[in-house]
Amino acid sequence: MTDLPICPAPLATAFVRRAMLALGAAWAVRPGPASAAWPGQPAAIPPKPTFPTETPDSLARRQRSNAALRAAGVPVLESLPVLPSLADVTERTRDEVAHRIKCLAVVGVVSEEASAGPKAMARLKLAPADFTPREQLFLQTNDPVPAQRAYFNWHYECLPVLMWSQGTWTMAPPADLVDVRPLTRTVLDVYGAGKPLAVQPRPLAEVLDMADLVYRQHWAATNARINGKPPVPGLNEEVLVERHRALGWLTGGAAWDDVDLST
Repeated sequence: MTDLPICPAPLATAFVRRAMLALGAAWAVRPGPASAAWPGQPAAIPPKPTFPTETPDSLARRQRSNAALRAAGVPVLESLPVLPSLADVTERTRDEVAHRIKCLAVVGVVSEEASAGPKAMARLKLAPADFTPREQLFLQTNDPVPAQRAYFNWHYECLPVLMWSQGTWTMAPPADLVDVRPLTRTVLDVYGAGKPLAVQPRPLAEVLDMADLVYRQHWAATNARINGKPPVPGLNEEVLVERHRALGWLTGGAAWDDVDLST
């Protein structure tokens, strides 16, 4: 157990996720945008995707991302759409991000040990109404199936992104799983109940740069898998799914449960 004390050892977390991957569990089927579903529930039909308008800002960002990917030997799709430009993004407040970090820490812990939920919520000063509809459904499930637990266990990988955006975590390359023990300890140190919120958010332009890069990394990893090619070195697709989710929420304006993860 960690200092929360609500989280299992990081090796246990990694084992759970990798075991699910080996078993081909249903968590790998991700809900689409505007869907309130998660493993065990039918998914809603996602709306037809819309693409941001190309601007000098967004085109330059795509060009920088593609150049960095080529330099790293990562495949690039030139026609992959741009992401929203800086002028079209409303920045999440530090309070919004802090709230989301705390909720993700709790559902991650509950994915490992359901009985730890009340204590985790108390340590982070959260109530059931603070969570998204999908998270509430999970927290109210007495005996979630392994696919549901794994779905939220993978959300640990969103935390490094959100914390990086607030200047409280150094984000590693998207190759390996995050070490949960120091991660959750930092959540308590920075966002625990009664602590003043002392963060230094990164500039929105820097967050958008990262969002664009991760979006294209996610495409490269997914494209290799669906076309039966070897995995792209240095890119863990499941880690990238969660980074895409977190950065999409930071920059896209959608509710957490409705972030578009398409590539």
